[in-house]
Amino acid sequence: MSGAFPPVAELVPHEGALLLIDEVLASDDDHIRVVAIVRKACPFYVHDRGIPGYLAFEFMAQTISAQDGLERRKVGQSPQLGFLLGARKYAVATDWFEDGERLEVTARAVLNEGELRAFACTVSGRGNPGLATALVNVYRPEDPAAFVRDS
Repeated sequence: MSGAFPPVAELVPHEGALLLIDEVLASDDDHIRVVAIVRKACPFYVHDRGIPGYLAFEFMAQTISAQDGLERRKVGQSPQLGFLLGARKYAVATDWFEDGERLEVTARAVLNEGELRAFACTVSGRGNPGLATALVNVYRPEDPAAFVRDS
């Protein structure tokens, strides 16, 4: 499940300060674990407070996107847009993530029905394995450009 992985910038269609995850630590067909370091340079950082806890959802979404990027890379494709359909059972146990915090984010596939997928996600840190949890539903079209064009 572990090994050398490409930089997350090669896996996720985000760039610069909007890329909130830093490194893939482990991945297999149904699971991914990444690290995210909270930084003041993040555009969502609130002076002297940190990043709002509700942004744990974006950490989860980018982790799922990195897993998709790894899957697409295996077949010679580049990262593509995916679409968040929503979340169930979203819970976050902190109001703020502070500068320098090291968070581990996991996403485990619990449904993989072609273009529709669901992931059980967690954000861990501060010795707490459940700083944030959710069941995240996503739509992964084979051809996102065609989906957007035809919508």
